[in-house]
Amino acid sequence: MTTTSPHPTVTTTVTALSGRTRIVAAGIAVTAATAAVLVLTHPWGDRLDSSADDVVSYAGLPADIDAAWTAMLVDSLAFGLLSICVTIGCWRLVRARARLAATVGGVLAVVGGVVSAMGGLAFATLLWFAATLPEEQGRGLVDAVNDEIGHALGVEMAGFVLVTLASLVLSAALIRARAVPWPAVAVFLALTVSLFVGLPGGVMNVLQAAQLLVAGLLAIPVWRASLDG
Repeated sequence: MTTTSPHPTVTTTVTALSGRTRIVAAGIAVTAATAAVLVLTHPWGDRLDSSADDVVSYAGLPADIDAAWTAMLVDSLAFGLLSICVTIGCWRLVRARARLAATVGGVLAVVGGVVSAMGGLAFATLLWFAATLPEEQGRGLVDAVNDEIGHALGVEMAGFVLVTLASLVLSAALIRARAVPWPAVAVFLALTVSLFVGLPGGVMNVLQAAQLLVAGLLAIPVWRASLDG
């Protein structure tokens, strides 16, 4: 007589879900660490001053524009993927309480992350052309960018704002669901607020890198959730 497992399909589904959850946890950790390193080192040059008459200067273009463009590409990709992975991770952790908040926050995070990544890569490409064209044409392109700075940076900034709003909503959902320790969320929120108080560029880099690393800690409860099946 042959015997079989009473619920083989359920077992297979749980195993697959656990494996995918581990991939999401790893994605959160890797993308957060990658973005934090790039923000801290800023291989594409100093932060732009949005209050200046000319936000972009020809003299301030990176000397190694190919390396800068590559770094900005990786940064944009990491930021977009982090937003997606954090969303999936939060949806995995928030099962009952605050599901609506997690859903709304997740949608905002995914849209914001993708939009910001698109805008960041577009801006990086503008800088690449400005630096590689003959000087007269490059200066003309920089002038055109400054004249239409909203078109050059607006999409990336809009995405960043959406992700910031999403992080507030998702933080509230995680606290309500008691999915993560509230002190960790409090630190994350304090770091988020600090990015909007007009601190010097070097300090901003450190704070934003710290914020990304704290966000990356979400990988821990997500990984533990994968062990629970």
